[in-house]
Amino acid sequence: MKKIIYPLLAASLALAACTPDVKPLSFTAPVVEFAQTEATLSVSVGEPFTFRADIVEGDGLTVGWYVDGVLESSNGTLEYTWHEPGTYKVDFSASNGAGSVAKAYTVNVSDKLDIFISSESVYEIADGGKIECLEQSYLAVYAVVVEGSNVRHEWSVDGTVQDCSEAYFNTYWLPAGKGTHAIKYKGSNAVGSVEYGFTVDVQERPLTVSFSNEASTIACLVGTTVEITATVDYGGTGAEHSWTVDDEVVSDGLVFSKRFDTAGSYTLTYKGVNEKGDEAERTWTINVSSREEVLLEDYENGSSNGVIVRQGSGAAVSIVDNPSPDAVNGSAKVMAATGNSGSGYMGLMYDAIEKLGIDPTQYDGIKVDLYIPSSPYPFYPAMDQKDGNPYVYANGFDKNADDDAPYAWDKWITVDYDLPLLKEKHQIQPRAFCGDNSNGKGTNGSVVYYDNVYLYKK
Repeated sequence: MKKIIYPLLAASLALAACTPDVKPLSFTAPVVEFAQTEATLSVSVGEPFTFRADIVEGDGLTVGWYVDGVLESSNGTLEYTWHEPGTYKVDFSASNGAGSVAKAYTVNVSDKLDIFISSESVYEIADGGKIECLEQSYLAVYAVVVEGSNVRHEWSVDGTVQDCSEAYFNTYWLPAGKGTHAIKYKGSNAVGSVEYGFTVDVQERPLTVSFSNEASTIACLVGTTVEITATVDYGGTGAEHSWTVDDEVVSDGLVFSKRFDTAGSYTLTYKGVNEKGDEAERTWTINVSSREEVLLEDYENGSSNGVIVRQGSGAAVSIVDNPSPDAVNGSAKVMAATGNSGSGYMGLMYDAIEKLGIDPTQYDGIKVDLYIPSSPYPFYPAMDQKDGNPYVYANGFDKNADDDAPYAWDKWITVDYDLPLLKEKHQIQPRAFCGDNSNGKGTNGSVVYYDNVYLYKK
């Protein structure tokens, strides 16, 4: 008998013959070995600690290390450092669909204490060591905490505890003069304490002296007593002092005092030296006049409070260093005027003089120091009063009588101008030179220096 196979059945048999076996998805349960088996561990502040969990079996695992509930690692190892003492919880977990493994640790973190002392000049000061500092400055030392937390700091100087509880000790002022101070430090926390002791040798600064009168030029009348006090700011141990007037010793103390009974220009010199050989020196020029004078400008500060207006039509006018200090004028700063056709000048402003409390109508003239560098042209110290008034020449000079000869070469001279019209309140413009370019005696490009402008009474 023939077998009859129906088409649908045949198709089903063929499909069954081609389909592979299907197995359900499965995991291997985790098996973990721990390097640390104790439930309670002890570590120190600042020391790295490594936890290790070795996965023996298990696939598709989710792994985590947690410190106080915060995930810190997602693999079998956790390296962790605590910076504060205390008790912490560390948890481990590994899980998949077949199971889970957990491990809990309690970690006791203990403090440490490691400190050394440092200064601006010595990186690490040894216990019993010594450092040097300059007088009249703050002692600056540091307690460097290498390890440890919540450290309390205490400093003492010569047995007296200081009002400073910081690691940086910069509140003690080192007094003037040489000396030695004993410094003690104590740092402590929950672990214990660390103590250091060292000495500070105070060194003097170089000799430095200041004076009650810092002006370089002093003007006074005959019969005036000039007094200047020297103050030793630094380095005064064993200091000796000397004051001389024109090389004659007047005083060997801190105070100079001398009455000047003769008109003239004097050089006052102070010299100081201490036991280390440091030296200090200062000089003054004392101009003693037999008449009453008032100084309007010496250019030392570069400003005249509006009394002297530095100007000039076609002239370059500026404050410069004294080109040739000498006995007549030893000032540091002077005014330079570079003139064209004799036009460099300075303006003397009446209204500004009056604002200083000075009545110019009570004075008879003007005195000024002049310096004339070498030049092929003659110079004549004329003063142009403007407003149609005639030139006034410095006393002793007459352009018309001495037309061909220069009156000064490469030196400072002091000249007076008698100005009877000074009582008329208008601007006066002193000139140190005048000339005529048409006859070859002009002053184009010439420089004249002014200094020490006074009003005087005869």
